Formats: sequence, structure tokens, C-alpha cells
Amino acid sequence: MMNRHVTTLAVAGLVLTGAATGCAHRSSSSMSSSFMPSASVRSEPAVPVGAWHGTVGGRETGDAQGDELGTADLTIGPDGRFTLNQTFENMQGVNSMRATGTARAARGGRIVLERTVDAPGSRKGEPFVATVRPRGNAFYGTTDVLYRGGRVASSMELGRRA
Repeated sequence: MMNRHVTTLAVAGLVLTGAATGCAHRSSSSMSSSFMPSASVRSEPAVPVGAWHGTVGGRETGDAQGDELGTADLTIGPDGRFTLNQTFENMQGVNSMRATGTARAARGGRIVLERTVDAPGSRKGEPFVATVRPRGNAFYGTTDVLYRGGRVASSMELGRRA
């Protein structure tokens, strides 16, 4: 009686395996050199390539006189690698930071720039993340900046360079 039960289970397992394999198998006659994914498969939009220039700053980068804005230059290459340079010039001197890494498309049309700070040397290797949203030929978003010796959150507005 036990052997009959085992045999029945083994046969049922083979039938299920064959059915699953048969459903997943495509005959060689139906294969073509150009396979098109189904309409339900959505690809993420490509990360824009180019150079942008604009301002960076906000409430945290100012004093009683108001917000202090710095400059920002962003370059994204065809391989998705980016370089972001930020500079503030004020009465206390020049504060600058350069971050490099990879740009990737994210949900909601956002572009995430992430990796590490490259300059100044005292901050080299620190993690870096900025999030921007494309609008026409511009990017708007948030990032950290090096301001008066510390990292503070700020906003960024960049227009495409000609």
C-alpha cells in the first residue's frame, strides 16, 4: 500500500514538472531574432546626459541677511557617471565640495546621484546622495552642501548648459 502511494506521488510530480516545463518551453520554430517584451514590461527612463549649471543653497546656507546661494555644476556622462561641483564664496572664504558617482533613474521621474565626496580631502570618501527631478531642460532637487565647515541640506536648481 505504501509503495503504491509513493508511486502515485512520483507520477503526479513528473506530470506537474512536465506541464510546467511545457508551458515555459518555446519551440524553435516560433523563435525569432528579435524578441519583443510584452507591453506590461516597463523600462525605466534613461538618465539624461549632459552638463547643467545653477545655484545651490537655502535656509540653512544663510544668515540674518538672508539665504546665501552658491554655484553648482553637474555633468552626467553616457555611462551614468556624474560629477557635481558646489562652491560658496562668502566673507569667510571659499567653501567647495566635489562629489562623484553614479546617476540612476528612480520612481516618479527622479534622478538619484549617489556615491562619495571627492573634495575637500578632509571629507573624501564620505557618502553623498542628491535627488533631482527633471523639468524641461532643468533639474530641481535636494542635496547636501559643505557650508562653513559642516554639511547642511539645501535645494538645487540647475539649467542645461548650451
